[in-house]
Amino acid sequence: MVIRPSLVEAEQWSDGAEMAWRKLFQVISHSMKQGLRDSQAAEAETSPKRSIRLPSLKRKSVAPPKNCPAHTIEY
Repeated sequence: MVIRPSLVEAEQWSDGAEMAWRKLFQVISHSMKQGLRDSQAAEAETSPKRSIRLPSLKRKSVAPPKNCPAHTIEY
C-alpha cells in the first residue's frame, strides 16, 4: 500500500490501521466486481444475439434434365 510508508514514518501505523485499509480495499474491489457482473448481465440481456444461423450454402446435387445439353465453361 502506498499510504503505509507515510503513516509508519509519522508513527501512526498500527495493526488496526492496516486492518481498516485492507477492509476498505476489500469493499472497493467487491463493489467493482459486482458492478462489472451487473454491467455484463445487462449488456447480455439488451444486445442482440451475435450468432445468427444462416442458411446452408451447400448446393444439392441435382441431375441435369435429359433434354438439356451440358455446357462447359473453361477459364
